[in-house]
Amino acid sequence: MNLDSGGFNSLAPGVKPPTPLHSLHSGEDVLASYISSFYPTCPLTLQLVSTPSKLTPPFPQIFSQAVGAQGFLQSQPPLTGSPAPLVSSVPVMTSLQSGPVLGPWLSELHRGASALDIRRVAPSFLSQGPELADYKEALEQLRLVPVLPRRQRRGGALFLRRG
Repeated sequence: MNLDSGGFNSLAPGVKPPTPLHSLHSGEDVLASYISSFYPTCPLTLQLVSTPSKLTPPFPQIFSQAVGAQGFLQSQPPLTGSPAPLVSSVPVMTSLQSGPVLGPWLSELHRGASALDIRRVAPSFLSQGPELADYKEALEQLRLVPVLPRRQRRGGALFLRRG
């Protein structure tokens, strides 16, 4: 599957895709299909973010010397005695699989997060990229998760941040 800056390259008309994944149109579709192959009965919410998670001190210094500045393992070990590169960003993949006991916990998380004024308590959070409207939308989605019907609540959420 070829990726370019505009997304997925389409196959020439009439060419049969080599795999079902090749017929999908976005990275989110590919990742959703892949995850669904492991958890076919779980509904899935997915968001693919193309920017890496930025790291600020003290975190760049906690990684092994085998990890490069972009957070990936280096193909060759660093030279003996050479300083380890400061890791400035890392690719992140997380998954949340929910169940009936997760509802009360998420409700409490929403209540606590909603009580905070993120602009006053953690202004650096918004300076790292998220907009206040995005934060409020995420809070609203968090509020809605516990009230979903039980059969839908067994799903998961997956967020992938890649460098």
